[in-house]
Amino acid sequence: MDESLDGAPTLWLEGEWCISSVERLRAPVDGLVQAGVPALVLDLRRTTFMDVVALHVLLDARDALAAHGRPLILVATPPRVRRLLELTGTAESLQLVPDGAAARRAIASHARPTAP
Repeated sequence: MDESLDGAPTLWLEGEWCISSVERLRAPVDGLVQAGVPALVLDLRRTTFMDVVALHVLLDARDALAAHGRPLILVATPPRVRRLLELTGTAESLQLVPDGAAARRAIASHARPTAP
């Protein structure tokens, strides 16, 4: 985890994410999902490549979080990664935002009031 964005952990993904590196992605993502974080933010601005194996990790996280009403938010999706999302038909099923400010708004829109 690199930082927290309004209480949601943010992971900065750098470089290439493919079958040979996917476990370095899966472990922290799965750990945060299982910890019950209110939202998970993945900043992709430094991601240069992602294959379908790494995308599957994101989709698994999205599904696990959504089952509890929590969002997975992808920040600054680079063109090459966005193309993968479009080709696989998953772009519309993921919450893509352009920057940290938009991620904060997305987190706030999912926040639920707590009981007194």
